[in-house]
Amino acid sequence: RIDAMIASVESRLEEPARPVQVSGHFLEAAHAYYEATGERRMLDVAMRAADQMDSVYGPGKATYISGHQGLKLGLVALYRATGDERYWRLAKFFADERGRGDYERSGEYAIDRTYAQDHLPVIEQTEAVGHCVRATYLYIAMTDIAALSGSEAYRSAIDAIWQDAVYNKTYLTGGIGSVRFHEQYGEPYELPNLSAWNETCAAHGNAVWNHRLFLLTGNGQYIDLMERILYNATLVGVSLAGDRFFYQNPLMSFGDY
Repeated sequence: RIDAMIASVESRLEEPARPVQVSGHFLEAAHAYYEATGERRMLDVAMRAADQMDSVYGPGKATYISGHQGLKLGLVALYRATGDERYWRLAKFFADERGRGDYERSGEYAIDRTYAQDHLPVIEQTEAVGHCVRATYLYIAMTDIAALSGSEAYRSAIDAIWQDAVYNKTYLTGGIGSVRFHEQYGEPYELPNLSAWNETCAAHGNAVWNHRLFLLTGNGQYIDLMERILYNATLVGVSLAGDRFFYQNPLMSFGDY
């Protein structure tokens, strides 16, 4: 069955975002399992999957832009587990392909390419836009790539995006995502309480992004924000019993939520 899974990677990547998102989570899980146990079984499968992707996509090969950003995080995690630079360089390739506009998008992209942060090349982006979970995953990957490549262009873009996200589009709780439609960032200072989306997944992504920024820079402001997010925007998505979960977290209710 594993052979069938690996053989299907190419066809899966031709589909919309979800299979690619799941692939990224699998690569991250393989890294975590290997770090925790020293067992290579899951890691070896992840490497085979990533090797298949690398054989199909990259400079001079096929181009693909997923609507979800999770694959890049998984590829960087796999590099950290193996030391094979092909993996993080493939993550950078996928990031650099965003915003090029040289092939047709469909579905979510037909509505608004900012939704998946595909409106500009990543190094030209200066604002936090689009679907918040997808955005934070991209920004985590960009931070990782900046650390690995030393790219000043990536650093400048990350800094500008963070300034916009934190000072213009973040709730006092550290939550993000003020627009219910497409679960996305709104305009600067568009932070309604009743209709706030504040997705739990987005809070998690935001916390991880700020942790990565701290690792990159050593600046305590990122850890301060991460702590605020964890206590006030992430834990609120879990019931006291730990068996029920909120997807969204509005800051105001008439008792019907």
